[in-house]
Amino acid sequence: MQNSVSDLVEQLVSSDEFNRETLAAELGVSVSAVSRWQLGKSVPRPQVEGRIRTLHGQVRERLAAKYSVKAQIDLHLGGEGEIRHAVDRLLHELREIFHRLGRLATRAEALDEVSKLLFAHVLSVANKGRGIGPHIVRRANEDRSPAAMLRDFVATAFNNYLPKSVAHELPPSEFGLQIKPSESALANALVGCFERFAEHPGIVGPNGIEVVDILNEVFGKFLADSFVDEKQLGQYLTPTEVVRFMVQLALDDLSSDEKNKLYSPNRCREFGLVLDPSCGVASFLAEFVRCLHGRIGSATDRVGEAAWLDNMLRHVVVGIDKSERMVRYALTNMAMFGIPLAHLRLADALARDGEDGLAMEALNDKVGLILTNPPFGAESTPADAGIQWMRSADVPQKLTSEILFLERYLTWLRPGGQLVAIVPDSILTNQSAFATLRKRIGEHAVIRAVVSLPAVTFASSGTTTKTSVLHLRKKPIAKASRRKSFVAVCLDVGYSIATRGSLRVKTTTGAGDLPEIQAAIRSQSATARLSRLIDSLEEHARWDAGFHASLPLELEQLLERHGANAIRVGDVASLVNERTDPRRGAGSFQYIEISDVEASTCTCRAKTMSRSDAPSRARKVVRAGDVLVSTVRPDRRTIGVVGTNLDGSVCTTGFGVLRPESIAPLLLAQLMRSASVTAQLLRHNIGIAYPAIDEKCLTDVVLPIDPSRLGELAQFAAEISQMETNLAAKRLSLSARIDRATNDWLNQ
Repeated sequence: MQNSVSDLVEQLVSSDEFNRETLAAELGVSVSAVSRWQLGKSVPRPQVEGRIRTLHGQVRERLAAKYSVKAQIDLHLGGEGEIRHAVDRLLHELREIFHRLGRLATRAEALDEVSKLLFAHVLSVANKGRGIGPHIVRRANEDRSPAAMLRDFVATAFNNYLPKSVAHELPPSEFGLQIKPSESALANALVGCFERFAEHPGIVGPNGIEVVDILNEVFGKFLADSFVDEKQLGQYLTPTEVVRFMVQLALDDLSSDEKNKLYSPNRCREFGLVLDPSCGVASFLAEFVRCLHGRIGSATDRVGEAAWLDNMLRHVVVGIDKSERMVRYALTNMAMFGIPLAHLRLADALARDGEDGLAMEALNDKVGLILTNPPFGAESTPADAGIQWMRSADVPQKLTSEILFLERYLTWLRPGGQLVAIVPDSILTNQSAFATLRKRIGEHAVIRAVVSLPAVTFASSGTTTKTSVLHLRKKPIAKASRRKSFVAVCLDVGYSIATRGSLRVKTTTGAGDLPEIQAAIRSQSATARLSRLIDSLEEHARWDAGFHASLPLELEQLLERHGANAIRVGDVASLVNERTDPRRGAGSFQYIEISDVEASTCTCRAKTMSRSDAPSRARKVVRAGDVLVSTVRPDRRTIGVVGTNLDGSVCTTGFGVLRPESIAPLLLAQLMRSASVTAQLLRHNIGIAYPAIDEKCLTDVVLPIDPSRLGELAQFAAEISQMETNLAAKRLSLSARIDRATNDWLNQ
């Protein structure tokens, strides 16, 4: 059935090519006539209607052709190790050339120029061009130097292929290469880098560029290397493996109704916005468009596909960043994915006042999906951040940006909307403001999944901060979509990071755990290693997957089987916290720190320190027979028994102090060093930069022994302890004898 004339006119005046005035001029009619046709109040003469239908068909064909670049970019990762190395070498060679031959004073300026060259080359090749090579400078002459020719090439590439930014206009001139016509040596050196790069097999395939993911990933690593001192940059550079996992997590959770809306050119705006409020280089947005585009491609014709893509990019997919540099990188990055239009806004997503604040408020209840990795660590007061519900809570005077972002996400999401975000584990485990935030989230959202990521995940960006993927939906959600929360621990993200000098080198090690976790979440069965389905996770004190799923299933079942008959540490010992400040008073004291424990024998030594030099962590008084358990890096099993010679010493607050009551101290220490106890301790991890536990969890640990065996083992432990006491006394006696003998020799 043919579209009505009013529909055709509406689509024409809403396109990039026409408005009411230009369409009226094209048809030779008045603007008021176009308005009447658009509103359906009158119809044009048959001849004019025919002209309208012809124009509409031409615009649709041009729209389809406009987006055809996307189809040329096939993701192909064969031989990726060699390709990654070649791209990495190219980027560093370019940067070194700018440092050596250029006049750029800062890393940021050099980085900008490198990014312009890389993307100009990629855009050219992806569109059947030759990229940067000797053919550019070969045409140089007296009027046009090699530097001028290279600058013209970059300008042409961005003029032709830079995506149009809907929200924040960045003209192609912003991407001009900052090179003077006289800098021919610099231009020739830069072209030489790309000539060597092009020689690598597999860089360019028969259908254009085939290594988009690798280019994106290596460029992200290059950004991290270039801004090694900027702590927040790591949040912009989510690894490709994690980006794909998070996007698929969101797509797999779409309801039938949501899919029907998203896949329809005419209804996709009903879904709500797809937003990354800290978009950086727009990896999440580009991956979302790529994945969804692939899913709808076989279900619609070319013209309908182009109309869908135009509506999605113009009205649905939105990126926000407060760095203009990142907005530029986002545009070029999306261009590399073949995306010709981008809705990017230069703004502070946490702003409450001014133009940015109004723009952020306009997002309230409008967002269907947030995909993001927000910057961590920035601080603000609850009052300054405009968070009313935090003011009366027992919270610190400063709130970190991850808390502020999560609070805003809840406000932005429409009912039923999804959030898939990277969060530091403090969000899931810590108390005070973090616990208050979890309570608020639990009131307004349902947790779909929490997946713990290994410390290596962001190591290429120079940080080993412990993070997780948090996936939730805002209430209310459809009854049919209610389910248990899926939690899983990813031990292998599919790559390793090695440090070679000042460089961090990423090496792919395989598929990793994420695909298996993805499949388990999709089937809602805890089949992946270290995964569980949890009832009402929102009501639990902790949300981290490490707490709920890090115990091997066999051990968890064993603990459940022993049940009430199991011996817990609290049944045989008490957690003591006798405090002192050794800086008060004169003289010296005996100090035990973590390095003073010999873990293999569970013995402790101490150092004599002046009270005036006492470290701030020297606070706990210990007694003979106490068992010291390191709460820092519990995986190292640093556990020792305080000997009689150290009674009354002071230990670091990095120890939890257990005072045995109905068990031999050495037996308790040795049992605490067992693998099953270590696994139990690690599930209580609250460390973000490295494993650490709260000492309060020690008394809940189950000891791996039957009560009937305590007696026989206690006798052995007591005998060993006595031997060690005697040995310590013998050592002291030997030291004293040596001192006397030495003094006698010196006084002869």
